[in-house]
Amino acid sequence: MKLFKLTLLLVTTLLLSNAGMGQNSTVNPPNPDHNGIYWKAEVSPEFPGGEPYEYPWIDANTHMPQQAVMNGLVGKVWVKFCVNEDGSISNVSVNRGLGFGCDEEAVRVISSMPKWTPGTVGGKAVKTWTAAQVNFNFKKANAPAPSK
Repeated sequence: MKLFKLTLLLVTTLLLSNAGMGQNSTVNPPNPDHNGIYWKAEVSPEFPGGEPYEYPWIDANTHMPQQAVMNGLVGKVWVKFCVNEDGSISNVSVNRGLGFGCDEEAVRVISSMPKWTPGTVGGKAVKTWTAAQVNFNFKKANAPAPSK
C-alpha cells in the first residue's frame, strides 16, 4: 500500500510538472536578434529535399585541401550561417574549425549551397540562423580541388 501511494504521488507530480510544457511558443514567440535574424523560427529552414539530401550534397561538393592531406588531418568543421527570406545563404562563419585550409573550404561549400526553403514565423518567411558540419577525411583526398 505504501508503494502504491508513493507511485501515485510520483506519477501525479510528473503529470503536473509537464502540464505547462508546450505553451512557451504562445507565451514567448520567437524574436530576432539585433541583426533581425531569428535563432529559432516556428518552422525551421530546410535544405532542398530535407536533411537526407543536405549532408550528401555537402560531402559531394567538399574537397580535401592539400595542406590537410599533407598533414594527415581528419575531422569536422562546424559552420553557422543565415538562411535568408528568399532561401539564399549569407553570414557564413566557422564556429569550430580545423585549420590547414579546411575552414576556408567549409565556408566555400556552405556559401555555394542551393537555395533553401526559408524558416517562417507567423506564416512569413524570415532570416534564420542554422548550422552544419563539414566532414574532412581521406576519401576526399583524391578529389580534385576547386579551381580559383
